[in-house]
Amino acid sequence: MPAATRVPEGLIATADVQSQVVSRTQVLALGLSPDNLRGLVAAGRWSPLTRGILLMDGRAPDRADWFQWAWCGLLVAGPGSCLGLRAAAYLNGFDDQHYPIHIWCPGSRSLPRRNRDADLSARLRFVSSDRDAFGSPSRTSVDRTVLDLCSQEVSDAAADDNPLHGQVPRHRVHPVPTDHGSMGTAGFSRFSGISWHSSRS
Repeated sequence: MPAATRVPEGLIATADVQSQVVSRTQVLALGLSPDNLRGLVAAGRWSPLTRGILLMDGRAPDRADWFQWAWCGLLVAGPGSCLGLRAAAYLNGFDDQHYPIHIWCPGSRSLPRRNRDADLSARLRFVSSDRDAFGSPSRTSVDRTVLDLCSQEVSDAAADDNPLHGQVPRHRVHPVPTDHGSMGTAGFSRFSGISWHSSRS
């Protein structure tokens, strides 16, 4: 791509919000031509993270960080998706970064075909279920995250990755407030009976 070619400001702003991860659809919608996109990739200025998803910060895909993979998952899954389970727990302040990153996908939509990309399969796990979400990156609320981690039905889909799998009796998974800031980590410990200390301030 010629050095004089400029990346549209709107695309730069979008990448800044999304940890320098963008979809091909976003790139074209925000004004970059297909030829310029191919030139950026060929010149090594951008890297394909997976099919249709690009890293704009110049790093190699194997150097992508946790947030970049999280945004990759959300962009692959599409509108209405959000981070859940331990990924949401990390963003809500009561767990560490962890792979695979779980992505809730709207139940009306087919799940992404992860088997096309071995690295994507190792980093991301897509689960079909509708969830209300907040924040950026989009994630389930504290209360919804705790409920999901404690839920037998949900944890069955991710038993190997869920530290609460089978530890909380089913009858305790219901009497919590519904607004996303109401429980917090102290409430989590009281509710679950499990001490789970945050590594984040």
